[in-house]
Amino acid sequence: MRRSLTVVLALWATVLAPALGRVMDHCDVASTLLRLGAPRNQVSVWVCIAKWESSYNTGAVGPPNSDGSRDHGLFQINDRYWCSPPGTGCGVSCRSLEGDDIAPQWKCAKRVYKATKLQVGNGFKAWTTYAPHCAGDTSSYVAGCRLSTSDDDVQSSNAITQDIPVPVYGQWTAYGPPVPFVYPWNRSHFWTIHQILLNKRK
Repeated sequence: MRRSLTVVLALWATVLAPALGRVMDHCDVASTLLRLGAPRNQVSVWVCIAKWESSYNTGAVGPPNSDGSRDHGLFQINDRYWCSPPGTGCGVSCRSLEGDDIAPQWKCAKRVYKATKLQVGNGFKAWTTYAPHCAGDTSSYVAGCRLSTSDDDVQSSNAITQDIPVPVYGQWTAYGPPVPFVYPWNRSHFWTIHQILLNKRK
């Protein structure tokens, strides 16, 4: 009995254990984002947002918002829309946005940026800290950082627009709700919808 109880408690401890986040240095954030493909002319803005959103803490979880949702990780991405539970916009769990590896956080942040840019023209406006802190000159946030200029260290200079799904406008569809949720579309999706419309006309 005691052994069974120990096993149960160990399992609960594993489930409830906090994500292995870390507090990064501003130069570490900058160089990592650049290596992951962030456009060089935007890196200082992203570092600024990370500073004011989470103080560079990759495992940060914000207090409950007025709607009960929470914000997660380096960029404090909201779980109402973007990570599960309950959000599905980025197709990832919220715990994956709280770890040491910021690659999943960056990938999700790109989706948030792209969807917001399509709606309001400036993707950074998705973050409330952008206007008061990061809309002007942000060069000081990467001051003293030795950022590589080698093309080999950057996955793609156009990564901010790559692998970003096209937003679905209007009513709910078979693939999910409208913006701010976004989903990957390809020719097969459009072909399927085309066939459905043709069948309805018959």
